[in-house]
Amino acid sequence: MVFRNCSSEDEVLDNLAILYRVQLSLVKDARERGKVPAFNMAYFFADVLDCLGRLDYEALVRVMGESVARKIWDEVKPFNGRAN
Repeated sequence: MVFRNCSSEDEVLDNLAILYRVQLSLVKDARERGKVPAFNMAYFFADVLDCLGRLDYEALVRVMGESVARKIWDEVKPFNGRAN
């Protein structure tokens, strides 16, 4: 997924629309293969924070707690240390 840097509410909504379409696609693909779609709430909320342009370690800790944030941070952190 590639989200745009959010400078307006419209861009936030555009990013959430991207996330929605990707999630629907993942669920559809899993169902077509006869599998239960895998869903990890921590990664989903990291995606939501990214959509909002607020993905950083402090935000993860605030939303999901230190232990969960620590487990997923290396996988979800932006390459340059800040969202988008």
